[in-house]
Amino acid sequence: PLVCAHRGDNAHAPDNSYEAFELAAAEKLPWIELDVQITADGVVVAEHDQTLSRNFGIRKTVAEITYAKLKEYTFISDDERYQDVHITTLLEVLKLAKDNGIKVQIETKPSEKKDGLEEEALRLVEESGMHDEVMIISLHSESIKKIKELDPTMITAHAVMKTWKDYAEVSDADNLSAEIGTITPLLVKELHDAGMKVFYL
Repeated sequence: PLVCAHRGDNAHAPDNSYEAFELAAAEKLPWIELDVQITADGVVVAEHDQTLSRNFGIRKTVAEITYAKLKEYTFISDDERYQDVHITTLLEVLKLAKDNGIKVQIETKPSEKKDGLEEEALRLVEESGMHDEVMIISLHSESIKKIKELDPTMITAHAVMKTWKDYAEVSDADNLSAEIGTITPLLVKELHDAGMKVFYL
C-alpha cells in the first residue's frame, strides 16, 4: 500500500491549500490528492466544496467568481500560522509535486455554470510535464468519460462513495477509488483480476 495525502496534509493545514501540499511533500509521501474546479475566467484551482463558504466565507461557487477576485480572500483558520493563506492553482500544485517527485491524484469537480475544466486540467498536466505521474479521478462519470475522449492515455479512476454491484464493470476508468468501508479482499482480487488498481479514502 502507498499513502496518499488527501487534500494535502489537511490535519495540520487548511485542506487543498498550497501549505497542506508543502507539508505532504516534506513528509515524503508518494501521492497527494487535490480537488479541482474552474473559475469564471477559466483558472483551475484547488477547492473541494460546492460553495466557498467554509474555507473563504464567500456564498458563491468557484465558477461564479474570477481568479483575481478569489485571490483577494484568505482561508478561514484558527491557526495563526495560516491567517494569510490564499487559494492555490492546479499548476502550482503540479510544479510542487514535480519538484518533489510526488505523484498526483486530481479529482475533477465540474460545474454546470462553467465548462472547460477537463480540457484545462489536461493542458496544465501537459504543461507541467507530469502526464505520467498523474491520475485523474472523479465522482462524475461524464467527467471521466470526457477525460478519456480528450486523452485516451491519461490514467483515470472512478471515485465512488457506496458499493456498486460490480466495480469491474466501471467504464471509461482504469482504476477505482472508494471509501475503505466498501472494500473487501474479494473485491480487491476481482479488480486486480480485471487489471484495475484500488485506491481508498
